[in-house]
Amino acid sequence: MWAKARLIFNKDTYINSKKLVSDFKKNLKIANSNQTTIVVSKIVLRQAMLRNFLDFGSYNQLRNLIVDHRPKPTVFVPSDAEVQATLNTLQGDARVMFLSLLYSGLRCTELQHIIRHKLPVQQMSGFVKVSVNWQRGRKNCIFGYFPSDLYAQLKKCRLAVTGFKSQLKKRNLIPAKYCRKVFYTTARSAGAPAEVCDYIQGRSGTSIGQRHYLDGQRMSDQWYPVIIVKLDAICRGKTSKPSKPLYTTRTSLPSTNSAEAEKGDAIFPRFTAKGSKALYVPATSVPRTSSPRPKSKVKK
Repeated sequence: MWAKARLIFNKDTYINSKKLVSDFKKNLKIANSNQTTIVVSKIVLRQAMLRNFLDFGSYNQLRNLIVDHRPKPTVFVPSDAEVQATLNTLQGDARVMFLSLLYSGLRCTELQHIIRHKLPVQQMSGFVKVSVNWQRGRKNCIFGYFPSDLYAQLKKCRLAVTGFKSQLKKRNLIPAKYCRKVFYTTARSAGAPAEVCDYIQGRSGTSIGQRHYLDGQRMSDQWYPVIIVKLDAICRGKTSKPSKPLYTTRTSLPSTNSAEAEKGDAIFPRFTAKGSKALYVPATSVPRTSSPRPKSKVKK
């Protein structure tokens, strides 16, 4: 980062503050070229002001010349066909990492943190919960939700996040950050509440009830199998039959529809041995937590 400072400031040590001001104005275009040079310029100018090398008026004048590169919000969400094309192109660790981002809804930094560290894992019915407990401002990642077999493949990955992102960029595929949008859109279309999506994806609650009173862990445990089923349908496609599983040979429950079971259109091979147990039961809806309200009787 400090190599960029020499492009903006021509000297390592300044004796005259006027020379620093003139050099900065001369290389102002370089200072505003990217986010790294902007951060370097802010640090150098602030330190010069705090050490009384620059007066506050000169510092304020130079600080106003710096233009912040704030990312503009985008409403683009990849389609199912684009997700399937990306999965068909990727192989090995890159494919596993893309599926992990897709099925967990986490950020790339949080996924790298899970790969590098040995974190406590809770084995649930068909999926695992990784205790991350990583809070940065409004980014509050408590648990990482993954299908059991996908998490086993993820822990064997040796590909860094930077290398994974570069592969997606070189091949002109879906950027990694859009996996969070696919997860949120899929979870909401499956019927999951917005509070559950925020809890799984590691966003701090905006309301008092969500922050202090909502049992997000229990609700997320109920809804995540439903989200997995919806994501499975997107990744395999509605009409095309995959030649290989998404990430490993996981067994799934046989279909209740006999005609569908004969076609064998599931992502993973169905078990045929008697007494075999599925990893999880894909629920179609969340069970009711309370009994329905009885109808009041009207006296005639």
